[in-house]
Amino acid sequence: MTFFSFSTEFKTAILVGRKFGTAVERNRIKRRFKEAIRVNIEKLVKPVHIVFLPHKEIEKVSVEKLDAEISRLFDRINAKA
Repeated sequence: MTFFSFSTEFKTAILVGRKFGTAVERNRIKRRFKEAIRVNIEKLVKPVHIVFLPHKEIEKVSVEKLDAEISRLFDRINAKA
């Protein structure tokens, strides 16, 4: 689940709770999100604040699939800009 609002600067929050496992596993999920965001950040036409609330299944998703989903999300955000 993702929430966003347009802003004057870009900010993200990735909320990963304890149900995802140990701190090592939670940090791995956050790093994967941050990398996917870094690769796709230039697609955004306006700065936004984004909050990501991943589902438990995110652990099984490949890096390429996550990157594609973030890209698709940014395209949807741009459509609302």
